[in-house]
Amino acid sequence: MKKLKTIVHQLKTNPQQAAWQDTPARAPSPCSPGCIYCGGLGWVRNDLPVGHPNFGKLVLCPNGNLLRLPLAEQYGLTEQETHKLRWELVLDRGEALLAVRAILATLRRGYGWVYLWGEFGQGKTLMLKIAVAEALRARQFAAYVRMAEMVESLRAAFDARDPSAEAERRLERWTGLPVLAVDEVDRLRQTAYATEQQFLLLDRRYEQAIRQHSITVLASNTPPEQLPGYLADRVLDRRFTIVQLTGASARLGMDWDTLD
Repeated sequence: MKKLKTIVHQLKTNPQQAAWQDTPARAPSPCSPGCIYCGGLGWVRNDLPVGHPNFGKLVLCPNGNLLRLPLAEQYGLTEQETHKLRWELVLDRGEALLAVRAILATLRRGYGWVYLWGEFGQGKTLMLKIAVAEALRARQFAAYVRMAEMVESLRAAFDARDPSAEAERRLERWTGLPVLAVDEVDRLRQTAYATEQQFLLLDRRYEQAIRQHSITVLASNTPPEQLPGYLADRVLDRRFTIVQLTGASARLGMDWDTLD
């Protein structure tokens, strides 16, 4: 694991600032009061040429810390998970380390897709959450979410005063995140609405990845060839990485001491 730890260290010491497109006006600040860069707001606008991906957008203050923000609502992780989840927690079994290396390589590159699939208990969810925790500690905006929860968040926009605008805002939030880890991709009740939203979400993430703008890590129990046609075609893009995880469920050997 020495090589993996080296890559993680490089990721931490070479963070990338990223635009956040869903910052509420009264959101808690990720920076300290009186900061010389942002005055305590937590966000700054850089002087960039027209056409730059971050032109006109708010970016994290150089002194900002994403872990100051409400974690569960923004990132899908608890405070404990964000601080304590590390790659060393992944058990050295089966293809787990191959999956870790694939995720780390994509995080280090800064764009692309990784698709993890296999039976239950292979550690897929743990790896997705670690990827998000590591990205946040490296000052990148990231989130962990289940596919059904992401679609439901879009459906809930219909309760807003302006449903159309709110739905687009939420869609932009999910599609604009620099790092997004989507769990249980294949566990979605396929109504017409859900299918359409799943397509919009993943197609936009795909377009951003091939433009070298974002990272998406997907986890599923389904072989990529058996996914819906549009999604299978994108996952099987040879520029991306697919890792199959096999073996008995790791949960069969768990006890309370394992969690320490």
